Amino acid sequence: MGKEISRIRLNRLYSESNIFEEISFHDGVNIILGEKYDDSSVKGRKTNGVGKSMSIEFLDFGFLNDYEKSRIAKIPKEVFPLEENVILDLDIGDEAITIKRNRKHPSLYRDCHDVSLHSPSPFRCSYPLLSHIPR
Repeated sequence: MGKEISRIRLNRLYSESNIFEEISFHDGVNIILGEKYDDSSVKGRKTNGVGKSMSIEFLDFGFLNDYEKSRIAKIPKEVFPLEENVILDLDIGDEAITIKRNRKHPSLYRDCHDVSLHSPSPFRCSYPLLSHIPR
């Protein structure tokens, strides 16, 4: 039987070309809170259109959810190019993994090497990746 996983921790979600603001996750509960600055009124302040739902969509995209059914598929390629990579860094137990995905295909990285079924592509990572993924 495999090693028991005691913890999964999200570290950060970002894109290579910064098409959205990087989201860093911290220990404990993380809340996605929309903030809209409007000094004219504090009461009834609206936070529509600030990116809360799209943050969840990009997180879901990073977790390799079905692209065709996502709101990401509806973003024009001029805004979110097909080759633009969304990157999710996370820890599973004591190991680190990076999921790098664009609208064409996902990739998993270990020791900065592509371990997916797709051809290798260069990627700089900041720490070693999940060690039990086969090469």
